[in-house]
Amino acid sequence: MAVTRLNGQLSGLLGTIDDVDARPTTQATAAVTTMQHALDEAIAEWTKVKGSALSTLNARLSAAGIRNVSIPHDLTPYRSSLQVGETADKDDNEP
Repeated sequence: MAVTRLNGQLSGLLGTIDDVDARPTTQATAAVTTMQHALDEAIAEWTKVKGSALSTLNARLSAAGIRNVSIPHDLTPYRSSLQVGETADKDDNEP
């Protein structure tokens, strides 16, 4: 799943859950589980890109005399450990 699409779906789901002052519905809970799996897949793909794919690219760039690509540390994905229905203090959400 494209990261921008995943981001939009997660934002929409958060809005749906956050707008109601009640426990999430079974449909919302199932959607969160689905999104968690999609997020796990996206993070795994990003980890591959940062690892072997980036190393391969940089080896080819170096061989061609071109400057290597680096990924800033602030682009490391953050994943909350909260589950549906849990709350956290403001400071608990900081990575």
